[in-house]
Amino acid sequence: MKTLALFNLKGGVGKTVSAVNLAALASASGLKTLLWDLDPQGSAAWYLGVDTDEIGGMKRLARGKTTIGELIRQTGVSRLDLVAGGLSSLHLEAAQADHASLLARLTEPLSEEYHLLIYDCPAGLQAINEAVLGQADAVAMPMIPTSLSVHTYEVFLRYLSKRRLSGLKLYPFLTQVDRRRRLHRDLVEALPAQIQTLLEATVPYASVVEQMGPRRLPLPLFAPKTTAGQAYAALWSELADALSHRRPG
Repeated sequence: MKTLALFNLKGGVGKTVSAVNLAALASASGLKTLLWDLDPQGSAAWYLGVDTDEIGGMKRLARGKTTIGELIRQTGVSRLDLVAGGLSSLHLEAAQADHASLLARLTEPLSEEYHLLIYDCPAGLQAINEAVLGQADAVAMPMIPTSLSVHTYEVFLRYLSKRRLSGLKLYPFLTQVDRRRRLHRDLVEALPAQIQTLLEATVPYASVVEQMGPRRLPLPLFAPKTTAGQAYAALWSELADALSHRRPG
């Protein structure tokens, strides 16, 4: 089982939308996929039409009183399952268990069932995020093409170096790109030379992405041929190559 984390220090950059769409595309490619919605807001679950009120037990999970399998829910997307309900309850267990070893224990059984585990991480430098970053085979980092986003990326690189995580496979990609704006156009052109691992696919600012909320569906299920839909397909293709994933035989 491979693991992909969607992460950014900042919120509002398209992280959850990207996690949901990438999970849907991964499952459509034939990979049995589990999306773990780590954000306490439960937005990924919302986009997938899963009622988070039905999902609980994270504290019992951390204490070993239940299994992660009991918290997994099916979605309306074939081959895509979900674990929801943020890990705020796991923060309460910090004194009892190291986050990294706890996460390893929780996810170890999943490899028997899934090809891919995608984490939708909450914004910020929480202890559980550091555990995820240390475990992930690749980290996809959505960035809006602004100077502040570039600064945030540089801050994150310094954090990785300080925490001895500089070997992390980090793949930034641009989201909410509005080519009517000169700064966006300039950064789309300039950033590939500055960020060697920047993915080529750029996700446009598009009203169709906002329709994921009212429809409670991933973009590939209702608008795959739109510019945004095709951008996410291209993005998944690049990340699939990075993860060395191929359609299971």
